[in-house]
This record gives sequence, C-alpha cells and structure tokens, in this order.
Amino acid sequence: MLSIIVPIFKSERYLGGCIKSILEQDYKDIELILVNDGSPDSCGNICEEFAKKDSRIIVIHKNNGGPSSARNAGIDIARGQYITFVDSDDTIAKNTYSHNIDLLESMPQVDIIQFPCIKGYGGNSPKHVYNCCQEIEGSEFLYKAWLKDRKISNYVCNKIFRKSLFVNKRFKEGIFYEDRHFISEVLADIQGIYLSNIGLYFYFEREGQTTSKPDNAFILSSKITADMNIYRHIKKYPSLSCQSMERYNNSLFYYNRIKKNHWTIEDSIVHELRNNMPSWSTILFSPSPLGIKLQILKAKLLGI
Repeated sequence: MLSIIVPIFKSERYLGGCIKSILEQDYKDIELILVNDGSPDSCGNICEEFAKKDSRIIVIHKNNGGPSSARNAGIDIARGQYITFVDSDDTIAKNTYSHNIDLLESMPQVDIIQFPCIKGYGGNSPKHVYNCCQEIEGSEFLYKAWLKDRKISNYVCNKIFRKSLFVNKRFKEGIFYEDRHFISEVLADIQGIYLSNIGLYFYFEREGQTTSKPDNAFILSSKITADMNIYRHIKKYPSLSCQSMERYNNSLFYYNRIKKNHWTIEDSIVHELRNNMPSWSTILFSPSPLGIKLQILKAKLLGI
C-alpha cells in the first residue's frame, strides 16, 4: 500500500483538483491522508465530502502547526509500505505511482524513487525537470548528485519513500525550507535512490508562496538552519569541499543580513555558526572560489 499525505492550509480553490488527481491514479492500492492543518476556510469540509465518497480517504483535523507538523501527523498514522507527499495546491499525472512502485518492489537496494516534475507550472516559464534514469548508491555520491550535479531535487513531493525511513525521522517543525532539511538528513542514511523518467508532478507557481516572499528574520534563520544541516553532513567528503564551503558562506550571508536589518536572531544559530566554523587549513586549502574563502576568513578573524 502507498500512503499519500497531503498537508492542507488555505487551499480551498485548488484542493478539489489535487484530490481528484490522486484518486484517478492508475495505482489503486492507496490510502489518502488529508491533514487539515487548522485551515480557516472550507478545506475541512471539502476533505470530509471527499471522504464520504471514497473509503481510502482518512481525514485529520488539527490545530495549525505548519506543513512539517501536518506531514508528521500523517506519517504517524500511515499504514502503507511506501509513503509519498502531495502539496494541496498541486496535482499529479495519472500514471505516476504504478510504474514507480513496481520499481521500488523490484529494487531492494533502493530506498527512494524520484520521478520528474514540472517546476513553476502555471507560471510564465515552467520547466520539465529531473527527467532521467539512473541509480545512485552511497552517501557521498547521493550528496554529489543532489548538490553538485543537481539531479536530485530539494522536493519531497516528487519522491516515493520506503516507510522504514520514517522509523526515526520526521520533518523539522517551526522552519521554512523543511524539504531541504529533510533531504539532507535522509541522504545520510539510505542505501540508494533511483531517478525515474516516468510520472509527473505538477508543482504549481502560486501567488504568496514562501519562495516569493521578502526576507525576514524567520525566513533567513530557516535558510541558515537548512544550509548548516547540509554543511554538517557533507564537510567530511573531500569531493564536496566546494559545496560545503558554499553552504557555510551562504549561512554567513544570511546571518549578516539579519544583523544589518537589526532583526533578532536566536542564540542557538549564532552558537552553531561559531562551533562549525571551518578550520584555518580547511579554508586555505579548499578549492572554493577565492571570494568565498575571503568571506569566511574575514568572519573567522573578526568573529561572529
């Protein structure tokens, strides 16, 4: 069985289309877990109406806690051998799950299947991305495929996971960029991922999405949290030296923007930046661009 978890908040205009695209899948052995994350509109009623018509639907109503909290609530009750996610304002092509579940069942060494998506669907320049066939195994090669080769996406919605991955893992709550944070955690523990060229996730471009909002302390702090988590995982791999230094430098940049705007920053973030500062030798001998090395050296000399 495939458990499909949909976190829902203020998406009444799009929710019906999202649910229909899931119920119309060729693959029928599913449970659809609709998590109404305290949405103040009619989303809760829409969920209940669909649940009356299809016994495969489970509805959770909870207080608002954000997409990570909603996904975690769905994971907690999921009964499927496999888990995937769909955002409530997106849709998915009819043939997406059947073939990819078959692949997972035939490849015990693979823990995740990634399938293609159309990024920015409904916007001015949609892109059909992550459309390739390749198996990748080993943490270093997985991180390289993600951060250097850009073959693995930041999204969880164009992936199917074995449920066993969630025994000790949940989405980090209280931050933005939770997908990026989660992917950085998962790649450290899995055996392999298969990049499939069958199926299609329609990632819609909507007004007011997080990525289009102006920076504030919370968004910048979330970026630091995500990038520092990636940095901690990849800094041990020499082949990813440039990528690890880039992540640390990004975090410094976001930190300095917070300071420049006189916004409040959590002590834990400052502590993390200080404790994970690269050593002198790491900075000096890194193959990273000179500009990045100079910025990190400046922070090391002047302090954070």
